[in-house]
Formats: sequence, structure tokens, C-alpha cells
Amino acid sequence: MIEQMDSLIDNSDDDRSKTLFSILIKQRDYIKIDDLSNQLFLSRNQLKHALNCLRTDLSKFKLKIKIKPHYGIKIEGDELSIRKAITEYGIIDILHQDYQIIKNILSSCIVNTEYVVSDTVVNELVNQIAIQCERVEAKHRIEFDEKTIHIVRHESEFMIAQQVALLLSKLKGIYLPEEEQIHLTMHLSSRNNSLKHSIHVDKDAFILTERILKELDEESIYAFSNDLNLQLAITNHLIPLKKRINYSLFLKNPLLTEIKSKLLEAYDLSIKISEIINQEYECKLPEDEIAYFALHINLSIEQNRHNQRAKKILLICNESQSVARNIETFFRNNFQTYFSDLDVSSLTE
Repeated sequence: MIEQMDSLIDNSDDDRSKTLFSILIKQRDYIKIDDLSNQLFLSRNQLKHALNCLRTDLSKFKLKIKIKPHYGIKIEGDELSIRKAITEYGIIDILHQDYQIIKNILSSCIVNTEYVVSDTVVNELVNQIAIQCERVEAKHRIEFDEKTIHIVRHESEFMIAQQVALLLSKLKGIYLPEEEQIHLTMHLSSRNNSLKHSIHVDKDAFILTERILKELDEESIYAFSNDLNLQLAITNHLIPLKKRINYSLFLKNPLLTEIKSKLLEAYDLSIKISEIINQEYECKLPEDEIAYFALHINLSIEQNRHNQRAKKILLICNESQSVARNIETFFRNNFQTYFSDLDVSSLTE
């Protein structure tokens, strides 16, 4: 146990916040400061600093650290917010064997359906189901109002959630009540990348895409409105995004830092997209979601540049033929990607 805590407690504030959170979130009641200090091998001053850092982090999830004299401290907030924090910190206590069972259950439920996601998203969904199982077994309930339940029940992914719950009950002996099935449906529907939308496009998403591309045309030198592939890509992206906004279940973007540092032009234009979406849906898109738009925009820009480069060039040179051929060779060796054909001629020709 001591070796485990030594490995968990690092000098960095982030590691201490994560460790503190992982301990406090499992407490149903208060834990005394001295007990926590001894458990983490921290002085009271070190613990106080760590708690202040954690308090700042938890404010993003509308969670609070409640202190009660003579009793101790605990984390206070609604279950949905707590689960978002658990996901953010990546605190999932699950054996590899159990993880694989959950993954097999999910995979068997989405095979031969119109549900389409990447392997990365499948792993994220498995983590969410694992969190659900852990919280349900610890008697932590999640609640939704009747209106939300009624709406989510009509999502096509609700059947998948029901099947997952049924198999979990049979194979793991864990029963997910309807509220948990509703919550799983939210995660499933907000990540569905099925291309069926290409056949039956959401009218509102299509109109919003036209507005977005028109704004981008005015903000840049590119004619984004003429890019049909970009139009379809953004429209199909907006459909599950609207659900993520409604359910407050935003995606993490593992390429965020790289996109912000290397795709500067595309990311700046994506910020403009986010402003339009924020206004339309009365929300505030996080950077991770904004960066996904940058990938679509950057692809369009690169294709546009490639089309612009593929030009026929006539090189006029009044020097000797050998000089002209040397210049031609220099252009072909250094600028081949900028043209499709290169001819050399004199001014008189």
C-alpha cells in the first residue's frame, strides 16, 4: 500500500489532484483531514495546497469540496458532474479481464447495426460503461427528468443500450436501471458517425453548414462554399455535435495541442465556426470540439492549394538553350508539385 501511494503522489499539482480526487470520490461520508494527510504522506500545509488545486479543478464540473468541522471533507455535487470528472481524470478501477468482457458486450450489440464509431470511441464507450458499473455497484444513482427520458427513449441507440444492459446482467450480474440505460444512450447517440446522414441530411444542419461556409468565404481567400466534400463533412459532423451539446457530453481531442500549433489558419477559421454554433445553439464549444472542425477545414485548404498548384507553366528565357534547360531542371527539381506541365521557350518563339 505504501509503495502504491508513493507511486501515486508526485510533486506535480496535477498528480496530487488526481490522487486526492480518486480517494475522495469513493467516500460516501466525510474523511478527516488528519486521516487523509496520513494516507497520502503529506503535511497539513501540503494537503491544504493540494486541496486548493483540486477545488479549482472541480469548479469546472460544478463540484465543491465541503468541509465540516470535526467531521472532515468530502466532494459534493450531482452524480452527472461527478462522472464527468471521473472521465476527465481517467480514474477507472477495472481489471483487464472485465474491460475485455465489457468491450465484447458492446461490440456484439453494435455489430450489424447502423452504428458507426472509431476504435478510439469504442474504448471511450467501454470506459463509460465501466464507470457506470462501478458507480451502480457503489449505490450511486443518476437521475433525469421525465421529459429527458421520453426524448432519449426515442433515440435509435436506446435499443443498443438496452441490449448492453441485458448482457451485463447475464454475464456480470450487474443491473443497469433505466436511468443508466438513458445515460448510455446519450453517450452512444452523441458519438454515432453513421453515414446514413448522407442519404437523408438533417435540414437544420444543412442550413447551418451553408451559413458557416458563407461566413468562412468572407473571412478567407478560399471558396469553401464550392467544396461539396467539406459541406457534407461539416453537415455530418453537426448532427451528432448537436446531441453532444444537448447532453453536455463533449469529445476529447487527442490532437488538440498539435492542431493549435501546426494548423494555425484552419484553427483560426474553426474559432469563427464555433462562434456561429455558440450563437445558434446558445452554448460554448470547448477547444477540443473546435479543433475537430480545424481538421475538416485544413483538408479543404490543402486540396484547394493542390488544385491551384496544378497549373501549366511557360518559362520564357532569352539566354542560351543550355541556360534555359538548366533553369527548367531547377524548376522541376524544386517546384514540381506546383505545376502539372512546364515548357521552355524564347521570347521570339
